Amino acid sequence: MANASNKANDLQYESSPYLLQHAYNPVDWKPFSKEILDKAKKERKLLFISIGYSACHWCHVMESECFEDQEIAEFLKGQFISIKVDREERPDVDHIYMDALQLMTGSGGWPLNVICLPDGRPFWGATYLPKDRFIASLRQLVSIYNDDVERVLEYAASLARGLKGMTEIVSEPNSTKVIDHSLATATYKEALDPTYGGFKGAPKFMMPNTLEYLLHYESLKPSAEIYELLKTSLFRMGCGGIFDQIEGGFSRYSVDDRWHIPHFEKMAYDNAQLLGLYAEAYQYFNEPFFKDIVAKTASFTLSHFIDPESGGCFTAYDADSLNTEGILEEGAYYVFTKDELQRQLKDDFEIFSLAFNVNDFGHWEKGNYIPIRTLTNSDIASKLSMDEREASERLEQAIQRLKEVRKSRIPPLRDHKILMSNTAMVAIGLSRAWRFALRDNQAVKGAAIKAINFVLDRISEDGSLLRNHTDKRASLDGVLEDYAFAIAALIEGYELCFNENYLTAAIQLKSYVIENFSSEEALFYFTSANKRELIRRSIETEDNVISASNSVMAVNFFKLYQLGFGEDLKNRAHAMLSQMMDRVNQYPKNHSNWLQLSLLLENPFEVTVITGEKAFEWSEQLDSTWISNRIIAASEKYSSLGLFKDRFSEKQTSIFACVEGSCSLPITAPNNYNPINAQL
Repeated sequence: MANASNKANDLQYESSPYLLQHAYNPVDWKPFSKEILDKAKKERKLLFISIGYSACHWCHVMESECFEDQEIAEFLKGQFISIKVDREERPDVDHIYMDALQLMTGSGGWPLNVICLPDGRPFWGATYLPKDRFIASLRQLVSIYNDDVERVLEYAASLARGLKGMTEIVSEPNSTKVIDHSLATATYKEALDPTYGGFKGAPKFMMPNTLEYLLHYESLKPSAEIYELLKTSLFRMGCGGIFDQIEGGFSRYSVDDRWHIPHFEKMAYDNAQLLGLYAEAYQYFNEPFFKDIVAKTASFTLSHFIDPESGGCFTAYDADSLNTEGILEEGAYYVFTKDELQRQLKDDFEIFSLAFNVNDFGHWEKGNYIPIRTLTNSDIASKLSMDEREASERLEQAIQRLKEVRKSRIPPLRDHKILMSNTAMVAIGLSRAWRFALRDNQAVKGAAIKAINFVLDRISEDGSLLRNHTDKRASLDGVLEDYAFAIAALIEGYELCFNENYLTAAIQLKSYVIENFSSEEALFYFTSANKRELIRRSIETEDNVISASNSVMAVNFFKLYQLGFGEDLKNRAHAMLSQMMDRVNQYPKNHSNWLQLSLLLENPFEVTVITGEKAFEWSEQLDSTWISNRIIAASEKYSSLGLFKDRFSEKQTSIFACVEGSCSLPITAPNNYNPINAQL
């Protein structure tokens, strides 16, 4: 990190751990703000904007090589106003300049460095550069700007037009057009790796929303090929080095094609989504191994990502940690040498070595091994001529010993930034983990409720949200991602414990989004109408590692409609999907959550209404089985929600299976209930 002997720059006043890491760089960093942009315009100085995040390995490398260098710092100070951005705090800024970088270079990544005109329009960009190339680029660009400013202005104007064009979704609403799921699933079947799962090639990202779409599709329209591809993907991910076999939790991605070598940072948003995915998959496949993954990921999440005081969620763990020589090294905290394993595990080394491939297959580099599984406990027991229970106990004993070994190491830095969207995603993941896999773990349910209440308690009177809540300091306006996932978490919270206050809050946030984020078409801007300092208002539509905020909002509208809050919400969901249909059909791999929305809109969807004194007890019995096209609504007393109108009786608990407002006769015993998808 930066040398504390340097004079602190303006980042010292920020709460973001990433920005604070740069507070003692000799570079005169400023945080991104309207005031700094106005200052650049007034002084007619170029902007150098550098965007990264705390768990980014190459961000740290560039800091060490460039931003701690006095020569570079002096040159930047003389020619530029230098701005440092935490991409996780300011995804609105990141979206714009990442789009610009991709237009300029055809690729992207972090650290993301752009040089802009005083008004914020970019005209050069790059990711990581070593010192010599970086300062040479800076000098060349300043020279070009001074000698041929008209050329620079022309290029910046052309690029700005390109950026604006990227937000335009040209698709005429057409009620006869439909999403082609057969084409989408064929695309996925071609792209997925039948041996190791996930998308073919490397690096390999887990893409939870892609797998979730395929799981939902498979549950409605069973396909032997999709069934096997899904199961293989989930097994291989859970057995790989990308899953921390010692402490639980998933890393961000694998650098190889067999999920062995992780890029070691752990992100809250990955683990949140994978919690829900594996919990649903456990139900669908009836596979105990998936439940084990849920339990270990939930345990890691509760112990490492959840703030015990507020219930909010921390952001990430760094990829780098200190090795035995006190030098930052990628993965140092996580890996083991063979000698270390033999010394620590003693008699259990043989079984651990067999289970976790302490061999050529499991070797990474420099004598270090990353545990990866290829055998079940039953296979191991058979090979070692022992009882399966004994094999399981000895492996667990070895894992517990290695947990103790890790306690003697210096763990990677945690980015303790608390973001609204991350907290909402973790709340959803923990809720689904409890509902579908971990009913015996009340700590998981308690953490889910506390995280949902974190969201609820931070809604302003006018329905607005702030994005950052680190160290009890909140200063940044929420973006659409915050609102979309907050609403989704509140709906999930209602499904978890039937607290109607969550639905009231969801409706309040929904109204704020419509009033402040609407565009001229059906889709929503990523930033609210009062964010005027940005050069463009983005519209986020592609489902990447995190689902697009627009697709999440559309699903929210659909679910709120099903819960009785007006047909106009269903119409909004239809309109949003209709505007996206061309893109979804043309690029299905980039629109998994839109595809899930299409499944919801096209297939019968059941709202299971339960009323009476045993409503919550019966709901637990029904809800413990995952069904992709169902919501349960329950009340033990009179409720003003329209779903319960004329259905409550103090003397009788009843179930009503409703599809598009048409409900069954009262069902007076849970064993007599048959979900709609079992009748298709």
